[in-house]
Amino acid sequence: MVQIMSLGMKNILINNDKIEHSKISSDEIRSCGYIDFLINVYKDRFNSYKFRDRAEIGRNLAWEYLNNPEYGKDDPLIWVAKIGNKYVGQFCLMPVKIKIVDKIYNGAWAQDFIVSGEYRGRGLGRLLVQYAIKESEKYLDILLVAGTNKASYSVFKQLGFIDTGFFSRHVRIVNSQNISDKLTSSAMLRKFIWMGMRFFLHPRAKPGNLNSNIGIKIVTIGRFDESFNGFWDKVSEHYPAIVKRGTKALRWRFDEQPYQKYTILAAKSGDAIIGYVAVREGKVLTGRLDGLKTGVISDILFDPKDMNTGRLLLSAAVSFFGNKVDIIRCDILDKKMGSIISAAGFMEIRSNNRFLIYPITVPPVKRNWHLTYSDSDLDLF
Repeated sequence: MVQIMSLGMKNILINNDKIEHSKISSDEIRSCGYIDFLINVYKDRFNSYKFRDRAEIGRNLAWEYLNNPEYGKDDPLIWVAKIGNKYVGQFCLMPVKIKIVDKIYNGAWAQDFIVSGEYRGRGLGRLLVQYAIKESEKYLDILLVAGTNKASYSVFKQLGFIDTGFFSRHVRIVNSQNISDKLTSSAMLRKFIWMGMRFFLHPRAKPGNLNSNIGIKIVTIGRFDESFNGFWDKVSEHYPAIVKRGTKALRWRFDEQPYQKYTILAAKSGDAIIGYVAVREGKVLTGRLDGLKTGVISDILFDPKDMNTGRLLLSAAVSFFGNKVDIIRCDILDKKMGSIISAAGFMEIRSNNRFLIYPITVPPVKRNWHLTYSDSDLDLF
C-alpha cells in the first residue's frame, strides 16, 4: 500500500522516500546528473532516440527552452522531483504566445512529463504536476496539452484541465501497394486492400486539379523574413484562438529547430505573402505501418476567407512530396479546414491526440482554435 504524506507543496513523503519538487536552473539543465536521468528514463520509450547522445540532448534542450523566443529572464519552466540528488520525475512547459480574440497571452505547452519506472503508480506524477501548475501561475495565463497517454490524461483531468476534443488526422495515400504489404502477409488480401484504396482515392488524388490561374505564385523560401510579421498582423484577426506566428517565432520553430528539416512553401500575390505551408519527410515509428515513409504537413496558415490560396498551398504540398513517400498526413484542430483538406484527396481517420487547456487568467475557450502539428511538441518526433 502506497503511503503519501504531504510536507508542504514542495516536499512529500512516499513510503519513507522524501520527494522534493523544484524548478531547475539554466545551469542545471546542462548538468550531467539531469542528462543522465533523461537518458535512463526514456530508454524504453518510443522517442528514446532523442535521448542517447549527450551533445545532442544538450543542443535540443538549449533550443527548446533556453533559445525559445518566449523564454524570459527566469529559469526554464521545468519542474523535477528528486530524492536527494537523484532525479525521479519531470514536468516541462514550452512557452508560447497565444492570441485569443484580440489579446496576446503568455501560454505554455505541457510536455516531457515522465516519472522513473520504479516510482510510477505511486502518485508522484500527479503531485509533481500539481506543484508545477501552482508555480506556473506566476508566469502564465494558460496551459495547453496536445497528446496524452492513459496515465497522463487521468492526471490532467484530475487537476482540472478541460478536454476540448481531438485533433483531426487527415491522410492521403500515395503508395497503396506498400501500405497493403504492411497490413497483411496474404497476397490475395494485399491485392484486395491495394485495389480498394486506389478505387477510393481516385480521382481526387491528382494534385493538379487544385491549381487555378488566380495570380498567385508558390515559392520556396529559405528563411522567414520580416514580411511574415505583416502577414501575421493581417491574417491573425480571422483566427479567434491561435498560437502567435510572428517572424521570430517562425524562425525559432522551423529555421533553427534541430529535430527536423522543413521546407517552407509560401504563397505570394505580387510581393506580398498571403500564406505558407511547412512540410517535412519522416517515417511511421510504431504500429503495423512502422517504417513507412510519410510526408507531414506540419503547419499551414492563410486568410480563411481566401480558400483559393489554401487550395494552392495544399496542392503545392502534395506536389512537393510526389512519389517520395507512402502517406501524406495533416493533423489539425480547425473544423473549417476539413472540407478544403478533403478536396485535396485526404480522408479523415481517428486521431489519438487530445487537446486540453488549463485557463489561469483567460476565459475557457473550448472552440474556434486553429492548431497544427507544429504548434506543440507533437511534430518533434
